[in-house]
Amino acid sequence: MRGRLRSHLQADANFGRILVAYGGVVVVGSLGCSMLVDTFRFDCSPSSAPSAA
Repeated sequence: MRGRLRSHLQADANFGRILVAYGGVVVVGSLGCSMLVDTFRFDCSPSSAPSAA
């Protein structure tokens, strides 16, 4: 509750949008870092999809 209240008391009307954009940058940056450092790769081939049978 304190976080929600604190975000409503910010002077900037776009505080929520800025916070979401910053979170997106953090997520994309962490995925990129894991791809570089840990040599993690996404497997997007159709054969990797689970079968419905």
